[in-house]
Amino acid sequence: MGRRIWIDVTGLRPGSDAGLYGLHLAEALACAGQPVQPCLRAPGLIALSLNNLRAAMTVAPLELTQAELFRPAPPRETPLQSEDSADLPAAGDLVIFLSLRGDGSRMAQNGAMLVLLATNVTTLSRPEWRWPREVDEAAIFLRDTAPHIAFGIAQAEESAGVLRRAGISVHRTMRGAADGGTPVPNPSHPRPFIFASGEIGEAGQTRQLLPVWRRLLETMPEGAVPDLIIAGPIGPQAADVLEQLWNCRFIEGRARVILFPSPAQIAGFARDCVFAISMSPGTGWGRGTLNAQCMGAPCLSAFHSYGAVPFDPENPAAVAARIRAWLVDPPVKPPLFNRTWDDAARDLLRILPA
Repeated sequence: MGRRIWIDVTGLRPGSDAGLYGLHLAEALACAGQPVQPCLRAPGLIALSLNNLRAAMTVAPLELTQAELFRPAPPRETPLQSEDSADLPAAGDLVIFLSLRGDGSRMAQNGAMLVLLATNVTTLSRPEWRWPREVDEAAIFLRDTAPHIAFGIAQAEESAGVLRRAGISVHRTMRGAADGGTPVPNPSHPRPFIFASGEIGEAGQTRQLLPVWRRLLETMPEGAVPDLIIAGPIGPQAADVLEQLWNCRFIEGRARVILFPSPAQIAGFARDCVFAISMSPGTGWGRGTLNAQCMGAPCLSAFHSYGAVPFDPENPAAVAARIRAWLVDPPVKPPLFNRTWDDAARDLLRILPA
């Protein structure tokens, strides 16, 4: 048997940006004819089929309404399995870690080459934004697994800097791609809107959007401020901002919130929006930004990407000023950013060690 590429999805939450990165990448590698094997450690290693992975990482979309307050459930726990499955990484195989989770050192002891393809390093840069368990597992990863990492890949230079400061060598940076959905055929919203795409919660800076929209509605002429559509997966510390949105009746009907949007919904919102705003930090993989750019939407982005306009999402006054400027003087529609997951898979295969 030739070299296999194992993709470790341990700890990735269903519907999360990192979880969908793993699913998209695994599917693209399989389409490229690679012997790809998803797996997780619970703590025994479990081999997954692509169908298992798809079922585990996909969550049905849910649009919030005033009918009932949505309370995010805690992260789904993987059933404990102390023993490894019969199929394990062998000498010469590659094991790709997508997150800083737990101890994978025994894979290196079996002769496999460990690769870190870090989809999100916010656990290291802003641990106060993540769940305590994620922070604890990152510490275990740095202690037990990081010394065995043979090749490190980051999503951008900001992430690379965080990893290097934690003692992990980064050999290359590599971008992901947009979800690649076909847009919904009908208009995605009946009125002009701004599309806020990204993880909903503290790391996604969702709470900053409420004072921003209040400031815009109070300082701009009536009818000049578009609606706000917030769409993304649920992340840590999301309950507070969702309760605020519910209490203000979704900014008196000016906002919609879609949890775990489908690729078709995301593409439709990016196609139809006045412009997009991606609040998630540059320490992730830029899913919201790439989805906007794939549809040619002008984008204010906390993730640095060629063609997107950078901004500081932690400063509500500055965010409001930037949005107001674009509403007064609309931005030029940028060219499409036609990067697919097939492109990402080819790039990964080119840069991985032989």
